[in-house]
Amino acid sequence: MTPAIATQIPFRSFAKTGKRAAATSRRIDWIVIALLVVHVPLSLLISTSIAVATIHAVLTVGIGFLLALQSRRHPERVAYVGAYVVGAEVLWRMTGAQVFWETGKYAIAAFFIIGLVLIRHRKVPAGALLYFALLLPSTLITVLSTSDFTQLHKALSFHLSGPFALAAAWCFFSQLQLSPHQLRRILLSVICPTVGVACVALAGTVSATRLSFTTESNFVTSGGFGPNQVAGALGLGALCALIWLVSHKEGWINRVVILGVLVLLTFQAALTFSRGGLYNAAGASAVAIFYLMRNRGSRTRVIMAVSMIALLAGLVIIPSLEDITGGTISQRFSSIDVAHRDAIVRSDLVLWQEEPILGVGLGMSGRGRRLPHTEGTRLLAEHGMFGLAAILALLIGALRSIRKARTPAGKAVAGSMVTFSLLFMLDKAMRLAAPSFAFGLAFAVLLPDQPALPRARRRIKRGSF
Repeated sequence: MTPAIATQIPFRSFAKTGKRAAATSRRIDWIVIALLVVHVPLSLLISTSIAVATIHAVLTVGIGFLLALQSRRHPERVAYVGAYVVGAEVLWRMTGAQVFWETGKYAIAAFFIIGLVLIRHRKVPAGALLYFALLLPSTLITVLSTSDFTQLHKALSFHLSGPFALAAAWCFFSQLQLSPHQLRRILLSVICPTVGVACVALAGTVSATRLSFTTESNFVTSGGFGPNQVAGALGLGALCALIWLVSHKEGWINRVVILGVLVLLTFQAALTFSRGGLYNAAGASAVAIFYLMRNRGSRTRVIMAVSMIALLAGLVIIPSLEDITGGTISQRFSSIDVAHRDAIVRSDLVLWQEEPILGVGLGMSGRGRRLPHTEGTRLLAEHGMFGLAAILALLIGALRSIRKARTPAGKAVAGSMVTFSLLFMLDKAMRLAAPSFAFGLAFAVLLPDQPALPRARRRIKRGSF
């Protein structure tokens, strides 16, 4: 392990037996519960005041910069605040926080670049730099063909912010070695503000004077904001909750709490009637379960967690959703309609045929028609052969992130995160920071649990926590 990261790893205490072991298994991590609980009233307060929402966003980003500047000693804290921003991005958008639209993407990119600069012994992955560099040539077409500076700025900001954040996350996380404890903190940092998103959406659903369901996405049950983005954020939160659940060995009370959070996020994601969020989470979860089931140590936990989730889904979640929606939800999720995305994909491919080398220019494919929802075909249409090369760089990088994982748990995290990211890009392009962060997280090395050290030695080498 690299010297800069070695001191981060927290040492575990000696294994306990008998009554002490039973006490440990029942131990409540009050910090986890407190963080989850506090985000319920906080999110509801944010939803009632644009000023509070703005303060929350500005404080979060400000704290992120402070932690980034201290990242030489504690680079894992940059990952925590980046994860929190990813979870809070939709919360800020749906509550009208007065920060610019792409704050989430640029904020995490800035945190990660500062952290990367300050980390010693860094080795920047060539794949990340190549991916982003391949997207630059077509920007020249956009610059030369756009006379309105405002439109040019929007095009560059909207379409480059996601790839820029992805490249930064890829570079930063490839330097990190994380203990299971640190990984769970990253997951919790995503989950907490995502619980806020679910609470705001649920409050809007409960307080609605008129609530009707069709086979289209529902803005009322999405907190009055875009169902596609709300469902995407909730899907990432649900995936993080599942990984937290199956990776935590101790404290069954906390696991029950996280299971309840998983049910809440899944339930509210389904109520948005935007299918992509749940499909993204389900596909990524299947990959995580595949790798974890290959490990005897985690197999029992996975089987128990999946069995409990299936039981709750069959007895509680699905019947409740059917009752609330009058059976409309089954029609929605059984439909194979792709909401005009097939037409957009075909249009992208036509544009690629017309300009196969450089493409039509960054952001130019959306002029006069719907904005692209599929990142792959957008890259082909706007960047031509350079876009195709960028897609290959992403896919090769995704495969390498899984191959280099040292443990079954590491492969589960890497596989599930790149799967979520790629599925997200398939139907939501890069509208949120979520796919960029998830793709980057896949490159962090997840270490196995550390062996116990004598207590005196642990006092000297305690690590970050």
